[in-house]
Amino acid sequence: MQPQLKTQLTLTVFFTNELEEIATLPWIADNYSARNWIEVFYRETKSWLGMTEYQVRD
Repeated sequence: MQPQLKTQLTLTVFFTNELEEIATLPWIADNYSARNWIEVFYRETKSWLGMTEYQVRD
């Protein structure tokens, strides 16, 4: 008997402490897209400051 392959379900979860009335799908999309720009700014700033060349170890 051949094993049956099942389709894997991909699930994306978004946690927030906002009220359900505020955390609508457009609100989630706007806030999530703004976070992307924060991550890009952080990564580029580290590069500009030369911080990508250093490692910190305990």
